[in-house]
Amino acid sequence: MSGWINEFESLSAEAYKKEIGIEKNILEQMWDANKKIKYYDADALLRVINKRWRNITNTWEYNSDMGEILPMDRLFKVYDVFGKKIPEATDSSNTETEKVSF
Repeated sequence: MSGWINEFESLSAEAYKKEIGIEKNILEQMWDANKKIKYYDADALLRVINKRWRNITNTWEYNSDMGEILPMDRLFKVYDVFGKKIPEATDSSNTETEKVSF
């Protein structure tokens, strides 16, 4: 799972909320399925799910310190993107900047 990109960054706010909801459901289904079949170590899977959710919600940068690994019942509450305003992706290639001295 190394080298993740945030494929959600370029979406409009509406599309982002729709796709992030689908992703949340997938992560919850992965967790629930693993509780039944116990294929992956629960702590390792929880760490991966935390990293994935935090990466796509822009609350963690790949290769940085994760901080606390939250249990599933807290992860989506603490990093709730559904109640927050999602900024629209914009093309900044045609903007001019002015040099400012401090």
